[in-house]
Amino acid sequence: MAGISPPTPVPLRPTPRHPLPRRRLRLVPSPRRSRLPCPMRRLCGMRGRRVWPRLILPGYSRDSQFGDWQRSSSLCGYGTTRDYVLKRDMTNVVMNRYCKMQSGDLQDPYTSESMYFVKGEKTSMLVQIDHVVAVQDAWASGLWRSSRAGERVSYYNDPDVLQAAGVDWDVSSSPVWLPDNTAWHCDYMAKRAYIKHKYRLTMSSAEKTQTVNLLTQCAAR
Repeated sequence: MAGISPPTPVPLRPTPRHPLPRRRLRLVPSPRRSRLPCPMRRLCGMRGRRVWPRLILPGYSRDSQFGDWQRSSSLCGYGTTRDYVLKRDMTNVVMNRYCKMQSGDLQDPYTSESMYFVKGEKTSMLVQIDHVVAVQDAWASGLWRSSRAGERVSYYNDPDVLQAAGVDWDVSSSPVWLPDNTAWHCDYMAKRAYIKHKYRLTMSSAEKTQTVNLLTQCAAR
């Protein structure tokens, strides 16, 4: 919006992508290869994306501003966005009569490992729903604006933004975190670029450079 500038930038400190302790996943053999989408053969307009320094802006509160999982109309009206994404990203899915996920097989795209998910007090947390562009990043790169407050809950619950994955992720100091599974780097970066484009989110200079360079390499393959 014309005339509006972001608050004074505060340097972004490197933080882990997940608050949970590192846990060993329960692995099971799987004869299937992961059905991952083909890499996007375009840069999603990244060469024209607006570049701002990466910020942490005052007033950020994930819980109060972005809410929690909403009920999904696609799942009996009882299942939530989490249930929807687990069902989408898993195979051999078992759900109860209220469309709540009970179990399933996950081919973790971040590690390429296979794991068996069972809902339970101590096991549900072993599969997380990752915001590919983290919520705090989305806030700092555009959704901090009061004029966009109505988009925050939708962003938090948008299946296009979400990916089911295990919790055993490494933390990287590079501008854009990439999963250990190098075979999924193109898909991951393309999805991330699509999200930034869809929600009109800005990028830092280093973030944009890494994004364009990797997607250019992917498109040339």
